[in-house]
Amino acid sequence: MVTFLDGNKDNCNIDNLVLVDNAVNLEMNRRGLRFDDPDLTAAGVNVSKLRVKDRQRQKEATT
Repeated sequence: MVTFLDGNKDNCNIDNLVLVDNAVNLEMNRRGLRFDDPDLTAAGVNVSKLRVKDRQRQKEATT
């Protein structure tokens, strides 16, 4: 999925776009990690990636 860092879908500048998978997108939506500030949204993407990866590792450890 393509995420617009500044939340403006009309701003298709390559620096404003980031590609995320469904799990990261879901985490961002659940945690409210989308902002008007592109730097904050980029940080939200990274936090979401870490949370998704952590959940995957915890799941692997229990199996």
